[in-house]
Amino acid sequence: MGILTKEKSTDEMWNEIKSADDYESFAANNSETFTFTDISECLNNLLAEKNIPLKEAVKRSGLDRTYAYHIFSGKKIPSRDKLIAIAFGIKLTLEETQTLLKRTRNRPLYPKDERDSVIIYALLNGQRLDITNERLYERDCDLIQ
Repeated sequence: MGILTKEKSTDEMWNEIKSADDYESFAANNSETFTFTDISECLNNLLAEKNIPLKEAVKRSGLDRTYAYHIFSGKKIPSRDKLIAIAFGIKLTLEETQTLLKRTRNRPLYPKDERDSVIIYALLNGQRLDITNERLYERDCDLIQ
């Protein structure tokens, strides 16, 4: 089971922990649901699951090549924006991007935020990062960098 597997809802987690006989069994049953602490492992798992070469994902992410490679090797911890850029690079869906953000302890995309709504629309429609950044620029929003 990988990062792209449908995650349990918070309500499901609450119900399970309330009825658990012991924490160890709860933790064992939910290890895939907990957030990742190793972001590079998470991202490299996504590359493998999507069967996308690192070089291709880095190029499509629009990030500086050296910086992106440092993220994937674990030398740098990416910001939320860098993760969103990488999501475009790996061609993640909206649901996969939301899971990535949550699992790496970042705020998910929120449709009431204009900038996030532009990103959500782009992910839903399979748009490239450069097109998304053009739309963000037109709306006077910060670009994904």
